[in-house]
Amino acid sequence: MADQLPEYAVRLRQVGFECCHINDDWIERRCTPDDVAMHKRYLVEFAREVLATGNPSISSSDRQDSLSSWLNELKAQRRAKHGPYEALWKSANTRHLEQLSPGWREFMRVRDSSSSVDRAEVADQVATFIGRQAGEIRAHGEAIASCRDRLPAERDERVLQAFFSEELVLTLAQLGARVARTLVRNQVLQCDEETAVVIFDLARGCVFALLPSVVSAAKSGVVEGTLGVGFRLMTPTALAAPKFEFGRDIVLHLHELLPNKFNGYGRFTTPEEFCLNILAWAAALCILLPDVLQTLRAAATAPTPSQLH
Repeated sequence: MADQLPEYAVRLRQVGFECCHINDDWIERRCTPDDVAMHKRYLVEFAREVLATGNPSISSSDRQDSLSSWLNELKAQRRAKHGPYEALWKSANTRHLEQLSPGWREFMRVRDSSSSVDRAEVADQVATFIGRQAGEIRAHGEAIASCRDRLPAERDERVLQAFFSEELVLTLAQLGARVARTLVRNQVLQCDEETAVVIFDLARGCVFALLPSVVSAAKSGVVEGTLGVGFRLMTPTALAAPKFEFGRDIVLHLHELLPNKFNGYGRFTTPEEFCLNILAWAAALCILLPDVLQTLRAAATAPTPSQLH
């Protein structure tokens, strides 16, 4: 699936979602062709690494070898040229050097820079995002209006989270999606809270779960906050447990298959932006999930070593 990452990005553009491409587009304009090619390879290698290991830090830390010999070579080159990875974070002037992709290295350097030229670059990135977002709201106006008409009158986090889940099921029903209720742990309040999740049956005793989340700063009915989607493997027993338990699921880092982890469709300050983000996530999942579900079902139904003898 990591090898399909460039194709997933192209298909997202084709269905009208480009806010997630802002950073990669900037890198392509700013960097040399060789650095751009290396950056694109890095995205694929990094996604493969994280999906295989479940450890997003393994590809950067000096303390762990990556599965990829190419990533290990990049880490060795960085260490020889700039010193230990951990020391790079001690100064804002060297923090960007921890990046293994030359594209991300330049992006982070500009982001952390205080020079007027680099500040102007950052402002241009922000303006580009705002312009693209406004354009997408216009382009998807009819679907956004329909989504907004369905918004519940109550606007607290639980209600908006349940609405997000239900909207995803409307789009993903043909893939077997259905809503279930489960518990999540509220770390701030130290209590269990019921939430709506989107699940797909994989095999007996195994389900794939989408965990839509909404963090709302809503006051007096204003829609404002952030949203996202988590990806988990669970058993039906864990899903239905009357008490939340840590370690009940396996985290799948499928965000790595989407441009910039799909962070461009997280924050919202209006109902229109909230609905646009839901539409974008629904479109991305329509692209990803056929491959994801096929891969997971093949793994879930594969014979165990004992069954092969």
